Amino acid sequence: MNCKRNFYLIAFIFLLFVWSASAQQTLGYFKLNSDVLLTQVCNNCTYNNISYVTYPNLTSIISEHNMTKNGVKYSYLLDGANITEYGEYTVCGYGDIDGTLTTWCYNFFVNGTGRIEPSGSVLTFFIIAFLLICGFLTYIFIYSLGHAIKKDFDMIDLAFNWGIYFALFAFFVLQTQYLGSPIMSNILDWLIYVGAFTHVFASTVFLFISMMRASMEKKNFTQSGGMS
Repeated sequence: MNCKRNFYLIAFIFLLFVWSASAQQTLGYFKLNSDVLLTQVCNNCTYNNISYVTYPNLTSIISEHNMTKNGVKYSYLLDGANITEYGEYTVCGYGDIDGTLTTWCYNFFVNGTGRIEPSGSVLTFFIIAFLLICGFLTYIFIYSLGHAIKKDFDMIDLAFNWGIYFALFAFFVLQTQYLGSPIMSNILDWLIYVGAFTHVFASTVFLFISMMRASMEKKNFTQSGGMS
């Protein structure tokens, strides 16, 4: 009975080892359009070649390429011009481990940052911050238009406009570095261009017009002898 139990235990450990050795591994995360160094390590191989690399939609990028040997490490540099889609890429190849043809596969992921995808709480933070910034941008622009129409736009109004614009720019940099959402990046990129006109250029013009109006009113007041 003990021999049979030991046999099953050894068989289980062996199967677990085989499963672990053959399971697909990951090369990690990479940024869109960046070079990816594909590697394989084998101390008893004479060669390793790449069979194919596929996009997330499973269309082929390259096929049948030799890997460069350096000691026990084999490598192939996948040009960043081929890394044009977000998602999971698959790499498969083969080598002669102990003289036996053996295949291998692993994957790597491409996103906007080249880092591990953020947690749900981080994503929630960026979404809330994004909505707040959009809300403030809209509110301050409407507020500024009201003061521009009344021609009483002042330095405080200008500071509000420039402040929210540079907050927008800082959020864009932060989002690019830590979240890397392509949709949010495109929207923020558009808002930066629009905000340069509505919150920087236009607010400066509003202030100039208000200052000119105040100067003319003061001049007219002085010429009239201080009588309104």
